[in-house]
Amino acid sequence: MPIPARFGIINSFRFQIVAGSILLLLISAVMLVTTNQRLIQSNTLEAFNANRRQISQMLNLSISPYSSTDRLEELKPFLEEMLDGGNYGISYLVVLRENGQVALQVGKVPQPLPAPDNDIAAAFNQGAVHSSQAILLENNAVADMRWGMNTSALLQTAQQAKRDSMVVVFIGILITGSLAVSMGVNAASRLRKIGEASQALVDGDYGKTVPVEGPEEFRRLASHFNHMSATINSRIDQLKQSQYELASLNEALEHRVEERTAALIDSNHQLEESVQHLNQARASLVQSEKLAGLGALVAGISHELNTPLGNALTVATTLAEETRKLEQEIQTGLKKSTLSTYLDTARTASDIIENNLHRAADLVSSFKQVAVDQSSSQRRRFNLKQNIGELLRALQPILKRQDCQLNIEIADDLELDSFPGPLSQVIANLINNALLHAFDDQHGGTIKLRAQADGLDHLSIEFGDNGKGIPAENLGRIFDPFFTTRLGQGGSGLGLNIVHNVVTGVLGGSIQVQSTLGQGTRFQLRIPRFAPRLQQTTSGTTGENRQPAGLERS
Repeated sequence: MPIPARFGIINSFRFQIVAGSILLLLISAVMLVTTNQRLIQSNTLEAFNANRRQISQMLNLSISPYSSTDRLEELKPFLEEMLDGGNYGISYLVVLRENGQVALQVGKVPQPLPAPDNDIAAAFNQGAVHSSQAILLENNAVADMRWGMNTSALLQTAQQAKRDSMVVVFIGILITGSLAVSMGVNAASRLRKIGEASQALVDGDYGKTVPVEGPEEFRRLASHFNHMSATINSRIDQLKQSQYELASLNEALEHRVEERTAALIDSNHQLEESVQHLNQARASLVQSEKLAGLGALVAGISHELNTPLGNALTVATTLAEETRKLEQEIQTGLKKSTLSTYLDTARTASDIIENNLHRAADLVSSFKQVAVDQSSSQRRRFNLKQNIGELLRALQPILKRQDCQLNIEIADDLELDSFPGPLSQVIANLINNALLHAFDDQHGGTIKLRAQADGLDHLSIEFGDNGKGIPAENLGRIFDPFFTTRLGQGGSGLGLNIVHNVVTGVLGGSIQVQSTLGQGTRFQLRIPRFAPRLQQTTSGTTGENRQPAGLERS
């Protein structure tokens, strides 16, 4: 902020030096004058007191021999001469006897006789000092001497000395002030030149210098300023060169950034395509895994249906043959015994066909429910034991083929409001994983499946086998997608990943695994009886009607 013009002179260095010097001189002069006047006053008073004591001794010595007799009048001419001379400043002298009578008086004695002054300094300043002293003869007081001294002359002398000292101080102030002003003007002039040169540097004149002259301090300041100016000029040249080099580097860098950006964009496109291909491959593998599970169900059901359908077909064929024989007998003459035998045969065949067809229908119904549940994610209320029973009936042919024993412990009253399809997929994947990895395609082995209530709102499902177990280094990776120890031998690496995703996602539960080599593996599932509501998709449909991850509809 610029300084107003009316304050410019006050803030100038020249004014501050001159004003400061004058103020300092004035303060010093006042102190000097005050001290000098006090010294003059003190010295004058001290000299007066010394003179008064000397006069007192002299008068005492002169008067004491005559005081005991009536010869005091003999001293009167001497004393009058002493007063008339004026050298001692005595204005009057009175000698009083012990009874108070005047024995001798010289000079103009004031009436009444003044009392002796106790405050000599005050009396001195008033122009007259009245004193009293006993006249001693052989250390005995024989009379009392009173005298007065006029101090006017001494006061005038003191005042004249004070005036002379003030004049000397004033002349000293004038001389010293003139020197201070001269020095301040000279210093301000040199500083102004340095200030003008500094402003030139600010304005861009980096070659500006100031003359090296004057006192040592100003010469040194000017030399330092010239050195600074040369250094700034050199640094400016270096800065311009650096800016030129930096501009060149920036241009090269921008070109490289453009090239790298183009390469990065191309790499990102390639990466996006790779990620898209990986997602498609993963979806295909998940679909294949699901279809493989359904294929195993179809194969088991087909094998299981062969027996009742084969029995029904055999009995139906036999019944058809018996029917042709009955038609021939009718043409040649039907006997009652033949009709009775045919009716017994037809009744037995009908029972056998009906029983086998009912069995086939039950198998188809179970497969249909399992297939529908595994291929959809519809939420509904269901009984856990019944749902898992339908799944296990469909998987029974696979378990029989590997001679695997399955022990089930599930309470009858475990009702859930959840997703039976994903839950069946979890159990099926765990069974297939055990058959493929735990028993290593060997016959025999035991699988235990136990479910029980875990509090009021959750249930616990424990799935275990007595297979070969999982190595410790693989235990933390079994839920990773595409992790398998039998790649190319029937393992896709997605079975347990789907299990983990479904349990922790759609079913809203948790899963843990424990395994010891040579002793088997145990999976512990904890899921809520009332499955959480799935979030809405971007299309606006609820998550209950969409496919969970790993269970896409085929």
